[in-house]
Amino acid sequence: MPCELSRRTLLAGGGVLLAAALTGCSATGPRQAAERAERSAGAQRLREETEADSRLLLARYDATLATHPDLADRLLPLRGTVAEHLAAVVAAAGATTASARPGGEGAAAGDAGAPADATAVPAEPEAAVSELSRSEAEVSERRLVALADAPPELARLLASLAAAGATQCYLLDGALPEDEPGLLPEAPTTEEAT
Repeated sequence: MPCELSRRTLLAGGGVLLAAALTGCSATGPRQAAERAERSAGAQRLREETEADSRLLLARYDATLATHPDLADRLLPLRGTVAEHLAAVVAAAGATTASARPGGEGAAAGDAGAPADATAVPAEPEAAVSELSRSEAEVSERRLVALADAPPELARLLASLAAAGATQCYLLDGALPEDEPGLLPEAPTTEEAT
């Protein structure tokens, strides 16, 4: 009997040591893997696309404000939010993204690569606001789709930006992009509530 007890104790102790060793190894493993994923070419590409989208969105706000200065009270706070998002994206990219680009940060500073339609603004003010809302919705949707391929830190940033984009849509035209039948629960009517 004492021999069996010793074997059990030895096996249990060995199991505890093995578990501790494996835990110690895995504690650094996932962290290192996440850091590698954040520095990967795919993550860098997502950051560059996110930055380009923010720059294009900012250019669209600027073009709309230049065409319709009467909308300044309505659009300037939203434009400021987009500018803050761009600053957050650039800051998150840090030195890794800047050093990976030919020409460093200067390559990202200009909007030379922005499509020509960035400044195409409808003549009617409400149509121009609707166009901005559509742009916000498209960018927000792209960021949501990109979450599937993003490493953890970048995914958190993309999720925040996508949520903020949905809020911007709501503030621009009063309708969230998700306002489609069946996607959100309907509020109970007075008859249903009683």
